[in-house]
Amino acid sequence: MLKLSAYIIAYNEADKIADAINSVLWADEIVVADSSSIDRTDRIAREMGARVVQIPFEGFGQLRNRAVDACVVKRFLQIPELPIPLLSCDAFVSRLVAV
Repeated sequence: MLKLSAYIIAYNEADKIADAINSVLWADEIVVADSSSIDRTDRIAREMGARVVQIPFEGFGQLRNRAVDACVVKRFLQIPELPIPLLSCDAFVSRLVAV
């Protein structure tokens, strides 16, 4: 069966991170790439079962590359920004798995 990682790039997203994680609970792995948030983003993500990696912000490309490197499963779905369109994410994955 096809395995998939979902990674979420976040910084001070405590009010949105739960919705983002809930939208990808079907993924085999959820990685939250956090850039030293000073709110509860890190704690909320961990409590929801996501693996949180702390990555200093040195540009978006570097952050994304390090988030990808942190994923164990090497098929990815990037959650591009918060908030995300939850229904379109589920529809996209349904089509992806069907192919």
